[in-house]
Amino acid sequence: MSNKNWGKRWLACAAIVLGGMVTGHASADTITAKITGVEYATSSYTTVGVKFNGNDLGSVIAGPEMWHQTAGSTLLGDASGNFLTFCVEINQDVHLGGTYAFSTGTVESAPTPGNPIPGSSGMGAAKATLLDELWARHYADITNANSGAAFQVAVWDIVYDADFNLNAGNFKAYGNTSAINLAATWLTDINTNSTDYTDPNLIALKSDIYQDQVTFGPPPKAPPLSTPLPSAASGAALGLVGLGLKRLGRRPRDDR
Repeated sequence: MSNKNWGKRWLACAAIVLGGMVTGHASADTITAKITGVEYATSSYTTVGVKFNGNDLGSVIAGPEMWHQTAGSTLLGDASGNFLTFCVEINQDVHLGGTYAFSTGTVESAPTPGNPIPGSSGMGAAKATLLDELWARHYADITNANSGAAFQVAVWDIVYDADFNLNAGNFKAYGNTSAINLAATWLTDINTNSTDYTDPNLIALKSDIYQDQVTFGPPPKAPPLSTPLPSAASGAALGLVGLGLKRLGRRPRDDR
């Protein structure tokens, strides 16, 4: 499919529609950002079949969501305000080209409102710790569309099940064997190995009416001059954070 047409298709986790311009409610600590695309989606999207809460949602497009920050005191991403997220909410949407206001908060407090799963108060500390572990162990392994889709699948399983089994529970994945097998490998890794990684500084972008996201928090303050600076490669987070645009639960479609 040509570049002209692929941008009009439904993307995975969020309902992304070209040209939509919507703004969420502001709060004391908010950021405003425009969703601009899906990382690695150049001519087509990588899809995964999803079953959620007993319903078959069909093939959904999974990949890091690309954002450009336009306002807010909590500065995310690179010097130009570009950052990536993975979605942690199946039941709400964002739209490609839309601008949204999110409140920032802890990962454990997302998603909001959180119904029907994992609950009205967010995913809780245990699942947030598992997401920390997933980011710390395998975020650097995202190098293409397939591994990006695998990471999103792993995120969804943790948020909505944490059973480390993509064939059972509230969240199930099927169809894309390569991405699903890689996600299963990463889930097994964090399930069988002790949590021994430092906090990757994740934060949640939350909204009661739009799809919640997880991303890296603001960059840490510069270390003392005596501390060696990390290499440029170790800061590659700017190119990979968000997964799944479009609504999880909607089949990709051509709106031509």
